[in-house]
Amino acid sequence: MSKEDSSLAPQGDFGSTTHLDWYTASSLMTDAEEFISFLDEPVGDEPVQSPALPWKLLIVDDEPQVHEATELALRRIRIGDRPLHFLHAYSAAEAETLIQRTEGIDLVLLDVIMETPDAGLRLVDRLRGGLGLSQLKILIRSGQPGSEQERDLAGRFPVNGYLQKTQQTASHLVSVISALLLNEDGHATRQD
Repeated sequence: MSKEDSSLAPQGDFGSTTHLDWYTASSLMTDAEEFISFLDEPVGDEPVQSPALPWKLLIVDDEPQVHEATELALRRIRIGDRPLHFLHAYSAAEAETLIQRTEGIDLVLLDVIMETPDAGLRLVDRLRGGLGLSQLKILIRSGQPGSEQERDLAGRFPVNGYLQKTQQTASHLVSVISALLLNEDGHATRQD
């Protein structure tokens, strides 16, 4: 390789690879391009784009296992090319405080039965009414099928969706969350 071509050769430590010539590196790049997208380098005065900010999801549930399972199911998911960032509250009161103190929460995954049998629903009323957070997206996740029917919840509470925990799969959860975050029919069911 000539001195001019050496500037094109990959530089640095490549782990266990002792030598990687330009031809091998470029053929590897071609194979990988179908799986990885790279940001174009800025041209001239074009500003550098920063990585997409993550979606902020607040999980509100009094059961730590629900937090763990939700995060496990969603931790590697990107929606609209944005990663997910998880916030946690274990009661309606803790959730209300966190929502008031945290800017930019995109979606609340809310359990109904926590401190009281209707703690989650009372929180919806406080968030929508008292705090005026009509744009905050709220997805009710109930572990008590039959305690509140989906159509009854949709008619009485301005939430963006309802899921029964017992019927939830990871793929269904991702589909519902994606639709809500990307504004695909993610409006509140009742206007205040």
